[in-house]
Amino acid sequence: MKKIIASLVLAIMALFSFGCAKEMPYNVLYDAKFVDKSEKFMTEEFINELGDPCDFPEDRMLIIDNQDEFKRVYKSFPYEMDFEQDILFVFMFVDTNYGFECKLQDMYEKGNELIIEFFHDSDKGGSASGSAPTHRCSAVKLTNCKNTYTQITYRENYPSGGYYEKKFM
Repeated sequence: MKKIIASLVLAIMALFSFGCAKEMPYNVLYDAKFVDKSEKFMTEEFINELGDPCDFPEDRMLIIDNQDEFKRVYKSFPYEMDFEQDILFVFMFVDTNYGFECKLQDMYEKGNELIIEFFHDSDKGGSASGSAPTHRCSAVKLTNCKNTYTQITYRENYPSGGYYEKKFM
């Protein structure tokens, strides 16, 4: 009788565990963690280095792989960083749709290239919903990434099906 009850309990647990499994919307490479609007966590000194958003020359990418650089850029961060195994890619750009979210959509490798795609939910509804040019920084924390890429591509996808792509060497 105990074996039957134990078997039933295990069967019920197995059934409920399938319903709790959450499918990730992207390929989970290197236990990726995405932080949109990471400029909220940046130091005032670093924000001042970025300058006026209207004068921002072009999109930038910063690779942070040590504690000193991390402390220069961030005063706090939503995830704990251990630079023995973690690396942080920060994509910095000027956004005129700052009120809309960016979400990590996909991430994959193609040869020596890492492609990071994020979805910028920017043109919903067709109304005038833009913002003044604003610094926006999207950070991707990767764990156990050897960073042997010769190129990193950020691809920003829009609801309309369009996209913007920037390659960094």
